[in-house]
Amino acid sequence: MQVAAIFVALFASAFGIFYMYYVTRNKERMAMIEQGTQVSLFKETKQPRERKTYNHIKFTLKFGMFLIGLGLGFVLAVLIEQAFMINQIELFVVGFVFIFGGLGLVSGYFLGFHMDKKLQQ
Repeated sequence: MQVAAIFVALFASAFGIFYMYYVTRNKERMAMIEQGTQVSLFKETKQPRERKTYNHIKFTLKFGMFLIGLGLGFVLAVLIEQAFMINQIELFVVGFVFIFGGLGLVSGYFLGFHMDKKLQQ
């Protein structure tokens, strides 16, 4: 019963956040239109197809590096636990997953930065 209440509260709060975002955005836009500001501010600029694909590639690269880091963290934590017969494996798993996941994100950032520099040349 408590788990169901937590899920209901979670979904209700997520719905409330999205609802408030769209309601306030609409009110803000209506106020700007009444004041006579430019409507072109609301239009999203279309990116070229190549740029969208490039952003997708960068996101996939970063996500893949993150997952590789998580996997390395799990494997290394289990190997250290097996080698040294440590009883507190949970601490090592959590620590190594965060460390290697973060290293994966950082390396993905630098690889994406390198890709940006190559694209601008």
